[in-house]
Amino acid sequence: MPICMWHVDELFFKILKMERYLFAVMDHSSRFVLSFEISSLKNGVDPTELFSRAAERTHRLSRILVGDGLQGFCKAAKNVFYRMTGPRFVHIREIHLQNMFNQNNIYERLNGTFKERLKCTRGLKSEDSGIIHLMIINYNFFRKHTGLKNNMAPAEAIGIRIVPTPGSSMAYNREKWITFIENAAIHNAVAA
Repeated sequence: MPICMWHVDELFFKILKMERYLFAVMDHSSRFVLSFEISSLKNGVDPTELFSRAAERTHRLSRILVGDGLQGFCKAAKNVFYRMTGPRFVHIREIHLQNMFNQNNIYERLNGTFKERLKCTRGLKSEDSGIIHLMIINYNFFRKHTGLKNNMAPAEAIGIRIVPTPGSSMAYNREKWITFIENAAIHNAVAA
């Protein structure tokens, strides 16, 4: 079984001129964003819930976590990932962007993508606008990644396929979005 390696970082942005931070956990091999949360704090945040959700969704514990020097990351990671037996957990702390060997550049690509999108929308106007959720969905399911085999989307890298309706005359990406929304609506109807 390959070693499970995750990346974690925060992204600063503003909602109606108020400071916010997007914290997210990303799988190294697939670039899939496993969990995320928005906080008004940077240094006082407790990312235990963030790590727990990622572990719950993947049914795996990270053995290597790459992040920056934020104190909360180290403490929360030990609480969630440390085990008395088995392989030991390692936290790689990338403190400066000027490091000659920047291990968290995979995550920095996510930050760049978000900054580009937020610039186009001229910031966010509401806490519950849903745009962050849509950006994560787009990043995970639709955006092609040149760092992945055959320029796949992260969902495709972990085996999730969105198959367009046969015989459709619509453009492929548009059809993928429609199929994605239809499947979500069916799933929500069944769950209710």
